Amino acid sequence: MARRSRYDDVSSLGRSDVVPYRRWEDPAGRHARRLYTNLKYQADVRVWAQRLGIDLKISNEGHHWRLVFGTRVAEWWPSSAKLVLDRNYDSGVHVHDFQQVVGYLENQWNLDRQDENT
Repeated sequence: MARRSRYDDVSSLGRSDVVPYRRWEDPAGRHARRLYTNLKYQADVRVWAQRLGIDLKISNEGHHWRLVFGTRVAEWWPSSAKLVLDRNYDSGVHVHDFQQVVGYLENQWNLDRQDENT
């Protein structure tokens, strides 16, 4: 039987285009693939974060991402797809990839989206 998280996610951002679900993949393999894939894009996330004045710290060999914007804090664990805002662990969101994290934080923190083509 799978181990349950102490804090279940209250919502999910849906399927990922970056790390798509594979029906017969074992959970450990899925978590490792999710971590590896998101780490490949950490430079892109850093550019986005710097542009908006967000401090990004990645620790524990990529397992823990911490984004700080003023007094707001987001913590994300890519392998388990857990995103928590302001240490509110009871209200975690299931977020599979960096694109979903970026979109969610832009929405939650009312960040100005800039057109990538300009």
